[in-house]
Amino acid sequence: MIWYFAKGMDISEVALSSYEREPKSVGNGITTIHDISTYEEAKGVFRTLVESVSSRLKDQNLKGSIISIHMRDSHLQSFTRQKKIDLATNISSEIMTTVEILLNENCLSYSGHLDKPYRSVSVCVSQLCHDYDEVQLNFFVDENERQKEKRIDIVFDEIRRKFGFGKIKKCCMELNKELTNFDPKEEHIIHPEGWFK
Repeated sequence: MIWYFAKGMDISEVALSSYEREPKSVGNGITTIHDISTYEEAKGVFRTLVESVSSRLKDQNLKGSIISIHMRDSHLQSFTRQKKIDLATNISSEIMTTVEILLNENCLSYSGHLDKPYRSVSVCVSQLCHDYDEVQLNFFVDENERQKEKRIDIVFDEIRRKFGFGKIKKCCMELNKELTNFDPKEEHIIHPEGWFK
C-alpha cells in the first residue's frame, strides 16, 4: 500500500464527493480539568456529554439502543461498560438514566463515592437506526411522556444554537462549573480517519 502511494497510484474505489458513510455510533468524551472523585461530579460531567450526544443524534435523525460509558483513571487504567435498552432513543434523560445505572453498577463504592478518582470519561450511543423508523410500542412505557422529554431537548437545542451552550443548563450541571463549563457539541473536534484501521 505504501509502495502504491509512493508511486502515486490509488486502487481504492471512487466515491462521490458528497458521499457520507452512515455513522455506526455517536459519542463524546473529555479529559477533565481535575480528577472526578464523587458521584455528583461524575453525573454533572456525564450530563453535559449526554446532552451533546443527544443533540447530535437528533441533528442526524438517528437514535440508538446501546449506551456505553468509558472511564480512565489518573494511572491510565480504563474500562468500558455498555447496556442495551429496549427502545432506541435520542432523548437525553433516557440516555442519562442508563449512564447512571452503568455508573452505579461499575464504579460506585460503599461510601457513595466513586471507587477511585477518574480523569477521562466518555459516553457513546450505538446500534443506530433512523429516528423516523417505526417502533413497536410498549405497554409499560408512556409514549406521551417520552415525546414531552424529546420536545424539551429540542427547545434546549434551539436556545443553545441561538444564544450559546451556557445560556440554559440543567441544575446538576451548575453544581461544579469548573468541571461542566464546556460545550462538547461545538468544541468537539473530529480527527480525520487514517488510511490504516
